This record gives sequence, structure tokens and C-alpha cells, in this order.
Amino acid sequence: YMFVHDKIRTVIYAELSEARRRVFHRRAFEMLGEHAAPADMIRHAFQAGLLSDAVKASIAAADKAMAVFAIRDAISYYEQAQHLLQQHAPDPAHQVDISISQRWHLWASLGRAYVVSADWHAAQLNYTAMLAFARSCIEPIMECEALVCLANVALHQSFDLKTASALLQQALTVAQTSAAPAALAQTEWN
Repeated sequence: YMFVHDKIRTVIYAELSEARRRVFHRRAFEMLGEHAAPADMIRHAFQAGLLSDAVKASIAAADKAMAVFAIRDAISYYEQAQHLLQQHAPDPAHQVDISISQRWHLWASLGRAYVVSADWHAAQLNYTAMLAFARSCIEPIMECEALVCLANVALHQSFDLKTASALLQQALTVAQTSAAPAALAQTEWN
């Protein structure tokens, strides 16, 4: 709907019930489809109760921001996606349905953004969460990536060669026991 004045829109919006607002936001989300920027889609998806779509739009907006080196914006969008996942994880009525590979992408990309901005502590926390998730769902390639990233953080953050070496050894062990050539190659590269 188009309104001549912002105040009219504000008054009408305030008078709508929560259910009606969700319907309007869902319609806006569906109508905009893939024609709108992901950043514009986040609000409509969230307000419509489409949490999975809000997470996916947040990740897409962050990826676009990273592509143009808008690191702070990217971190904000990635953190928003993480927050939505964490906030609604225990609530079965609002389960966020995104794949393991999308979660992996989120953790890897957010960690990379933290590294680029030299926020080593945040990168370490992010990769530690990624490692825990990888181990919980038995994803050896993701586990190796998290271990390698943690080793890089240890090396760059505090020049801790001992910790970095131990993490890389763990990654190598995981890669060898899982018989995953991609994980082995990544671990040996580092």
C-alpha cells in the first residue's frame, strides 16, 4: 500500500492488529521477492514471522557488504543472523530452518569479518562455537576449518605458536581419520 504522508501510514500501522501486520509484511516480502536488496527484505521477513527467511536475508546482506569491503555492516548483518538463530533455537514454535552448510557459511564468514577487522577475541569465540557445532553434528570438514581458523587466530592474536601447532595437529588428525580429502588438503596447506 502507498500512503501520501508518513504520519498517515504510522497511524494506520498502529491501529492494525499484530496478525494483520504480519500479513502485510508477508505480502510485502513475497511481492518484493528477489527484486529487493537483502537488507530491505530482513525487516519484512522478521515482522512477518518468517525467521528462516530473515536469517537468510541477513546472511545475503552481509555477503553483499563483505563484497564491497563494508566490514562493519557485514559484521552487523552476520551478528543479526546469529542472534536470530540463538534467540529462537529453544522455541519449537519458531524454529529457524537453515541448513548445516548455511550455518557453516555464517560462522566462517563472520569469523573472516572479525579477522579482517582485527577483532581477535570475537573471531576466537566465533570459531570456538563453529567447532562445537561441527563436533555436535559430526561434520569433520567444518571441524577442520574451525581448528585451522582457531590456529590462525592464536598465531596472529598472540603469536602463540604452541597453541597454533596443537590446533593444526588436531585438524590433521580429524582430517586423516575422516578420510575427507578437502579437510586434509586444507589442514596440510596451513
